[in-house]
Order: sequence, then structure tokens, then C-alpha cells
Amino acid sequence: MKGAPPALREPQLCRPTGVRAGSPVKIAALTLLRHLILGIVTLLIESPVADASPSGLCLSALQLYTDVIANDEMCSDGYEMKLVDDVVYEVDAAKIVVSDGDVDIGGNPSAEEEAEALENGAEQVINIVHSFRLQSTSFDKKSYLAYLKGYMKSVKAKLAETNPDRIPAFEKGAAAFAKKIVGSFGDWEFFTGESMDPEGMVALLNYREDGVTPYLVFWKDGLRETKI
Repeated sequence: MKGAPPALREPQLCRPTGVRAGSPVKIAALTLLRHLILGIVTLLIESPVADASPSGLCLSALQLYTDVIANDEMCSDGYEMKLVDDVVYEVDAAKIVVSDGDVDIGGNPSAEEEAEALENGAEQVINIVHSFRLQSTSFDKKSYLAYLKGYMKSVKAKLAETNPDRIPAFEKGAAAFAKKIVGSFGDWEFFTGESMDPEGMVALLNYREDGVTPYLVFWKDGLRETKI
């Protein structure tokens, strides 16, 4: 397949000396490093060769974002993140092709490339969804609003423990953004964390104006930042 990048296997990382296998520190560190490496490779391939500093990559901080309710890992700053209305993070994603444990970093492959890969048993996925094992779910408008009411109550309770001064801004911003979601409800896809906890965060997926580039939305106050 002319011009297609070679398939890249997700990095296999060795256990550092003195760190017990399966320890929370090791798991968090290796998970974040794996996501960061995949993000670097994606951006290097998608960017011109002359661009030594891809604008989409954050190298100054290494942070893992975890659902404060379900404790599922949802995202990391190895992907380009933007805070919107001080209430949600928009995170740009990309389509990748996976096959038998290999990851072919293709960043929105052409129709010809996609067809050939799928014929060979590959699967096209959203990189963030795949890397963090987010699980697809579905709602109608009524059930989503019922879920959102309970979820916002849970997040508010967490804020009451950790940052009570933030509650008024959270309630105002969340209500305004919820109206945006409802107003374009048919455009959104929904994803829980890996545990599929019904009380945890439901991330949202949509596409940019080009109709091709995916991005995810996460509630800012529903995430806990862990710096590695």
C-alpha cells in the first residue's frame, strides 16, 4: 500500500527496578507513558517532517485524568486538550486501525487504505476510546437528562468535599453546556469508562466541522488530575 506508514506495535515497557509488579504507581505510570508515546507517534506522522514541535502535543506536563466517581482512567494530556467555558475539556482524537494487537497510526486514513485494512481483518477505532478502553453506551434524550441530573448531583457532592467555592460556577456552566448537548442531541455518541459504572462520567464524542475529525468531551469537575 503506497505511502502508508508501517504498523507500529504498542510499546512494551519493562518494570523499573524496585517497583512491585501490579502496584498502583507502576500501573498509572506505565499507562500514562503508553498513551504519551502513542500520542507522540500519531502527531509526528500526521505533521510535516520539518515540524520538530507538533503543536498538538503537550510536553510540559504529564497528567492522567481519572473519573472521580468511578475511578476509571478517561484521558491524558498526551492528547491535545482545550478547556471550554470553564466546564468541559474538548480533546481532539483520531481514527486508527488496529489488528491483532498492533496499532497502525493512520490518522483518518483514506477510503482506499481503510477498505484494504478492513479486508485484512483490521478494525478502525478512535484512538482515545481504544487506548482508555471507553465503552459505548446509548441514551434517548429523556434517559440522558435523567442520568445527567444524578451525575451532576454526585459531582456537586464531591466538590462540596474538595472545593466548595467552585460549586456555583460548576452549576451554571454545566447547565449551559447541557443545553448545548440537548440542542444537538442526535450528533453525540456516548462512552462510559472501562468499568461501565452507571453512576460514573459519560464522555461525549462528536465530529469537527469537516465531518471527519473526532473529538471527545469530558466534564472538567468530574475528573481528578494525577501528575506522574
